[in-house]
Amino acid sequence: MSMPMLFEFLNATWQTLYMVMISGLCAVIFGLPLGIVLLITQKHYILPNRAINSTMGSIVNAVRSVPFIILLVALI
Repeated sequence: MSMPMLFEFLNATWQTLYMVMISGLCAVIFGLPLGIVLLITQKHYILPNRAINSTMGSIVNAVRSVPFIILLVALI
């Protein structure tokens, strides 16, 4: 493998790891508190609140389907 090709490979590997670290950090920052709130607001848990739980659950379910919709559009 030539040196420029090796440099490009290492650069692409670093960029991939960087994107994974950033997306993982965002998932922890936003997803963990959201998951905890969804858990504790369920019926028979610490702070049962049906309005908050159903609203946040609907938002999570809507956002969770976005990657699949993007894939469908890309395939069409």
